[in-house]
This record gives sequence, C-alpha cells and structure tokens, in this order.
Amino acid sequence: MDIELLIKQVKAFLRMASEVTVYDEEIKVLLRSGINVLRGNGIEVTNTPLVTDYLCTYVRTRMLRDTSQTFRDFELERERSILNQLYFGGTDESTSNFKL
Repeated sequence: MDIELLIKQVKAFLRMASEVTVYDEEIKVLLRSGINVLRGNGIEVTNTPLVTDYLCTYVRTRMLRDTSQTFRDFELERERSILNQLYFGGTDESTSNFKL
C-alpha cells in the first residue's frame, strides 16, 4: 500500500488539512503499526475501503489522547468490528479473538 496516499486518507478522516505536515511522521508510524496488526491477524493488506477504514480508525484511536473513555471504547469496538468483517466477512462478536 502507498503510505503517502494513506497519510492523505488519514488526514481527511481526521479532518486535518493536507498542508499540515507536523503529524506526518506520527501518522506514518501508527499506520505501520496498524498494518502489522492486520498482518499479525492473517489479514491481507490491500487497497480496499475496509482496510483503509480500519487503518484510519486505528490511527485516530491512538492519536487523539484527550478523548473520553467512552469514545476510546467505541473506537476499539469499531476496530474489532472491522477486523471481523475483514477476516470472517461478518461482524459476529462471538468469533472475535483479534489482538488489537
């Protein structure tokens, strides 16, 4: 996957102006971490909307440090749900054994 394209997609997801570059290195590190999570769970990293959604959510959850616990819990649940969809093609919570 093109990391520069992913950075642009993450910035759009975070509603961050593309001209802001101060966070690019942090975003890049978090994207690589999210890609490793996908690979570690046996999920092929492809340029698909669901993979991009997962990676954007992964970065947002870890970049926004001043959020409420409820927001963080929701975002982690969103990650789990997307992993289920990528791995099983569905969102059945009973089959989720993913490492986030």
